[in-house]
Amino acid sequence: MCCVSGNVGGVFAIDRTLGIVSTASFHLDQPVYWLTVQAADSGTPSLSSTVMLIVTVATSTSSAPVFDEQEYSVEVSENELDGTVVAVVHASCQSSVTYSLADVTDNLFNIDPSSGVVFTTIPLDFEHSSVHNLTVRAANIAGVVSETSVIIHVVDENDNRPIFSTESYFGRVSEASPIGSYIIDASSERHAPLVVQATDADTGSNGLLTYSIADAVAQHVFEVDSATGAVRTKVVLDREMHSIYKFTVAVHDSGTPSLTADTDVTVTVYVDDINDSPPSFNQQVHLHFGYL
Repeated sequence: MCCVSGNVGGVFAIDRTLGIVSTASFHLDQPVYWLTVQAADSGTPSLSSTVMLIVTVATSTSSAPVFDEQEYSVEVSENELDGTVVAVVHASCQSSVTYSLADVTDNLFNIDPSSGVVFTTIPLDFEHSSVHNLTVRAANIAGVVSETSVIIHVVDENDNRPIFSTESYFGRVSEASPIGSYIIDASSERHAPLVVQATDADTGSNGLLTYSIADAVAQHVFEVDSATGAVRTKVVLDREMHSIYKFTVAVHDSGTPSLTADTDVTVTVYVDDINDSPPSFNQQVHLHFGYL
C-alpha cells in the first residue's frame, strides 16, 4: 500500500502492509490534504485500486493562541473620556480565548476579556507620558498563553496656556541709539538684549509662541520680535521728552484654537541721557555801561 499523490512535502507516511497512515513531519502547513492511496496485491499480473483519503488538520487545544499582529500600534488623543477604545486585539485558537493585560502598574487601561477591546480607564495626558506600551495575553482553555504588544501613541492637544517666566522686565537704552536698536536687559552684567520669554508645555504648533506689544502707544515706539521676544526701538528716543516707557507684552501659541497667557508681562524701559542739550539762560540780561 502506498500514497501515489497529494502527499505534498512528504509530510505523511503509510505502512505498506498494515495501511496505517502517520505523520512524517510536524510542519503541516495546509488545513486540508487530499491523499490518493493505492493498494495492490502480489499476483501476476498485480491488481490494484485507489481511494481518496482526506486529512483535515485541526489545531490542538494545547497549541498556543496566535495573534493577528505581532505588534499593534495605535494613536489616541489626550483628554479623551475614560472608556475610549484604543485598540481591538484578536488571537486565533481552536478553543475559546480569554484576554488580559500583563504587568499593569498605572491602571490607565483595561481590556475586555472576551472581545479583546482595549480601552482607557482615565483620560490620558500627553505631557505626563506620550507613549504607553502594553502587553496583552491570550489564554486558551488549556491555560496555554500567547502575548503581543500594543503601543499607544498619545496625540498632543492644545490644553496648556503659555506662561511667562517672570512678571516684569526692566531695560535700558541710550537716547543716542539708532532706530532698530535692541533694548539692553538692565539685570544683565553682559549688556545682553532684553528678551521676553514664555514657556508652553505643549509641543509642535501647540507650543509655538508668538509675542506682541499689547499697548497701542508703545507699538509706535518699540517692537518685539514675534518669535524670539527681543525688544528693540522703532524711533529715535529723546530722554528730555520721555525718560521712562512702561508697556505690556502678550503671548499666544499657534494651536487650534490658539491660547494666550493668563496675564501679560510688564516691560519698563529707561532712556539713558547723553549730553545733547547745551545750557541755556532763563532770560536775557541787558547791561548798560556808562562812562564818567
